[in-house]
Amino acid sequence: MRSMIVTVALVMLFCSCGSEPPFEVESATSRLEAAQGGFRGIVIEPRRADEVLVHRTSCTAAGEGGTPIPVDVYYPPRFSFRGKAPAVVASVGNPDWRYSISLGRALAASGLITVVPNTRNTRHYPDEFSSIIAELGTRADELFIDADRLAVWAEGHGSPCALETVMDAEAPFHTCLQGAVFLSPVMFMGNRQELTHDPAELCSDVPVLVAVAADDEFYEVRATVRSFREAAVVAGIPLEYAEVPEGGHNWMSDADTTASRATIEEAIRFVRKQL
Repeated sequence: MRSMIVTVALVMLFCSCGSEPPFEVESATSRLEAAQGGFRGIVIEPRRADEVLVHRTSCTAAGEGGTPIPVDVYYPPRFSFRGKAPAVVASVGNPDWRYSISLGRALAASGLITVVPNTRNTRHYPDEFSSIIAELGTRADELFIDADRLAVWAEGHGSPCALETVMDAEAPFHTCLQGAVFLSPVMFMGNRQELTHDPAELCSDVPVLVAVAADDEFYEVRATVRSFREAAVVAGIPLEYAEVPEGGHNWMSDADTTASRATIEEAIRFVRKQL
């Protein structure tokens, strides 16, 4: 009942501002409270997060033969459903839906339209993420997204498909990408489980921020990030790197420290700057 009251109140707020959503929305906070999942939410709680609205839709994924993928689109507080705004598209390796909701809610509360696909196991479906980006371009008007200003936010095993998309300069939608964030990433390219990167394969026109914990327990994270950083220097990629002193692989949710919060907030500022 409380969730329904919150959702109705927020929709009435938008209506009173003359910007009624043209599709069904609900409170992201209510969605978060009802979510099942073993993981904690992201460690930041931006102001006005309770005003974020979320719209559930779906995209057709090339990687699964056209099977629709559920997608949540989070809108910032008091978003005007009239013009268009830039968006960040998330690729979260952890299938925990509670964490995914908290991420979408936090990024939207920071002023970014945030698209969070439920891409099951993204390690094995690199085409899914690129097809979602492409479909957003064709549905930009419907979703109030500025398709020329998109950024990528990838975490953990959601990073390979995102990295493949960001580094594919030949993709028709590549010019829409203005920046990319990778947190605790496994920096493989698509399905190629290689620990080294060929600089010639890396596209240098998308600024990238990478952040990891100094005590990340996964070798594939440490090794591929090191390899990517070395190759990025040769390829001339605008790369920023941040290291959280402690917190392990899931520092974004498990390490509620000054350093972890500051790193996430810096990643958000990075994305906003690129857009």
